Amino acid sequence: MFSSKNLYKKRRLQNHYRTRNQYINRELNPYTYNRSNRSDTFIIGRQLRFYFLLFIITTFIVGITLNRIELNIAVEQLKEEGIDYDSFREMLIPSKMIKDIKRKMDKELESNEINTKKGSQTYDTADYITLAMLLNRYNLNNARNIGKSNSNFLISNLSQNKSFMELKAYYKAILGDIKCFPVIPNSDGELNVTFIDTWNAYRSYGGNRRHEGTDIMSKENLRGVYPIVSMTDGTVEKMGWLEQGGYRIGVRGTYGAYYYYAHLESYAPDLKIGDSINAGDFLGYMGDSGYGAEGTVGEFDVHLHVGIYVETDFGELSVNPYSILLYLESIKGSKEK
Repeated sequence: MFSSKNLYKKRRLQNHYRTRNQYINRELNPYTYNRSNRSDTFIIGRQLRFYFLLFIITTFIVGITLNRIELNIAVEQLKEEGIDYDSFREMLIPSKMIKDIKRKMDKELESNEINTKKGSQTYDTADYITLAMLLNRYNLNNARNIGKSNSNFLISNLSQNKSFMELKAYYKAILGDIKCFPVIPNSDGELNVTFIDTWNAYRSYGGNRRHEGTDIMSKENLRGVYPIVSMTDGTVEKMGWLEQGGYRIGVRGTYGAYYYYAHLESYAPDLKIGDSINAGDFLGYMGDSGYGAEGTVGEFDVHLHVGIYVETDFGELSVNPYSILLYLESIKGSKEK
C-alpha cells in the first residue's frame, strides 16, 4: 500500500511525464498537433455560421408571416369600414401628387390596352390612389408608403369589394378628366385671379348652408373681362339661371364627374345644351350674377364659382375642388400633356 505521501509523489510524477510527452509530441510532430486544433476550431466556426444562418432565415420567415397577418387584418378592416363620404369629399391630395397621378393616368391609356390584350393582371393608378386614401384616412398630405408588393396584395384582396370599386370610380372620374385651369391667363401669362380654400365655409343666402366649391376671385372686380374655359372634355349638360348660382354651365366629363361653373356674366356664342366640348373651350365670361331673380348682378364681387360633383347611389355629391385648382393653376391654363 502506498502512503498518502507516496501517492501524492506518484501523481506529480505522472503529471510531469504527461506534460513532457505532450511537449515532445508537439515539437516532434507540430503538423498533427496544429491540425487537430485547427479541426476543432473549424468545427466550432461552422456550427456558429449554421446557427447564425438559421437565425437569419427564421427571422425572415417570422417577419413575412407577421406582415401577411397585418395585411389580412387591414383588408378586413377596410372592408368593414366602407366609405367615409365626408372625409372623401375633402379631397386632401397635394397638388404635386395630383400632377404625378395625372401623368401616370395619361400613360396608362395605351399601356393598359396592351396589358389587357396579353391577359396579364395589372393595377392602374386609380387602384393605388384609392388604396392610399383608405389607408391614410383620406389625407395624403403625410401619407405613408407601404411598398408596391404590400399594395398589390391589398388591392388583389379589395379590387372586387363594392366600396373599393365605388371609391375608385369617383377618383377616376374626378382626376381622369381635368386638363386646364378654368380662367385664361393674360398676354403676359398671368392669371390675375386669387382663390383660397373656402370649402364648407358658412353661407347665409337662401338659408344656412355650407359652401360646396371654390371661388376664383377677379383681381380687378370687372364683370365680362375674364374668359372662362372648360377644365375638361365632355358634354354641356345644363345652362341657364339659378337663383344662387346666377348664369351657370354644367359640363359632364368623359369619366362621369360633373363640373359646375357659376356666376357667369354671359355665355359663349352658340353654346347650347348637348354640345360636345374639349378642355380649354370657351364657355363665357366671369361675372357676378346670382342671389336674386334672373339678371340680378352686383350682390357680391366678380368671381367664378367652381364645383365638382360625382354621381352616387343617393344623388350628386360635391367634392372640394381646391387642390385640383392648385394643380391646374400650376400648368397655367394650358392643357396638360
